[in-house]
Amino acid sequence: QNQPKLSEDFQRFITNTLVNMKYDIGSILSIVQSNSININTLMINKNTSSKNAINLDNIFPIKNNDELESLETKMKDDENFKNTLVTQLSVLIYVNDLGNSVRRIASRMFSDELLSKYSLHGFKSKLCFSSLKSYRVIIDAIRVNVKYSIIPEKDIDNSLGIWLSHAPFHIKNLSRKQEKLTKIHSSL
Repeated sequence: QNQPKLSEDFQRFITNTLVNMKYDIGSILSIVQSNSININTLMINKNTSSKNAINLDNIFPIKNNDELESLETKMKDDENFKNTLVTQLSVLIYVNDLGNSVRRIASRMFSDELLSKYSLHGFKSKLCFSSLKSYRVIIDAIRVNVKYSIIPEKDIDNSLGIWLSHAPFHIKNLSRKQEKLTKIHSSL
């Protein structure tokens, strides 16, 4: 009965702040869980990949068909190389967003110029991406994550298909950004 009266605005502010804190804590928890899964995956695969460690910067991004053909041949001939790639690329997975995970892996592996020549199933006079071993590597890397281990392949395909179809737009957007930077630098 002797409690001070709080204004409705202040009560609403406190309630909203607590709700925002709840969601922020949930986001942080999700990131921690994702990192934990990635650490566990790396530890499980430590023995196989430590002796087969690959410097991804020396391989990716693949910019042309010759580089892609070379990678495809290497994966076909060397299963350990392919498995090590899967393990190392799986670190790029974001546990809360399949589309973002696919984007991170695909953009790490391939240039937009190369991807603009492909569609998932080879429609519209483009090359078929799903026939490549690289496609399997992306699928397998996504499935390393416990959350995505039983997700239907068509869900991964949808995200990958969208990323492939947007590759020409990524090139145009990058070109526009570079033009703007050039104009800014030339005006200085």
